Amino acid sequence: MGVKIGIGYGSCALLYVGGVFNRSEFFTVGEALTQALESEGCCTSGGQVVVSKAVFNRVSSYFLAEPVGEEDDPEGFYKIKKLAKPGTTAKND
Repeated sequence: MGVKIGIGYGSCALLYVGGVFNRSEFFTVGEALTQALESEGCCTSGGQVVVSKAVFNRVSSYFLAEPVGEEDDPEGFYKIKKLAKPGTTAKND
């Protein structure tokens, strides 16, 4: 079993639905969730982390990544390859 991780950035909201028959549910909606789900869909195998362009713009100085999917895709997704700065470690290193 492999885990695929998609990460998005943006606003989101929590919706409360129900309250009838002692039943209710919470749903997360918004741009951040949409980006995360689309990023996760770009993973081709377990153990990959794919981020949206909005996320990559904020973390590009810390991670090396390669574009995923169509080159002319305005949304853009990036597969994280490794940490960019020498001397920086991750918990799995």
